[in-house]
Amino acid sequence: MPQEDENVNRARFFESKHAVGLLMFIAEHESCTKLDIFQGYSEEPSASAMLRRLEDEELISSEMPGKGRMRFVLTEKGELVYGHLRSIGRLLRS
Repeated sequence: MPQEDENVNRARFFESKHAVGLLMFIAEHESCTKLDIFQGYSEEPSASAMLRRLEDEELISSEMPGKGRMRFVLTEKGELVYGHLRSIGRLLRS
């Protein structure tokens, strides 16, 4: 069996629970807070862990404006991935 290349191995990150759904939620709810995520997406602790993983993969970043709540946004890399996910959705619909 041929050895999988590194790109395929890296893409397996998206097999993780909440990886795709959470990335898409943040893309569609720009500058959302953790509360927004828990109320609108999932309250599971694994979603909170996935936020950290998405940040580690540099797909999202968090910012805390002033004394406000931490907000999550897509990075440039995250926006590219989100665009590819939308393209896959369009392809599957056609």
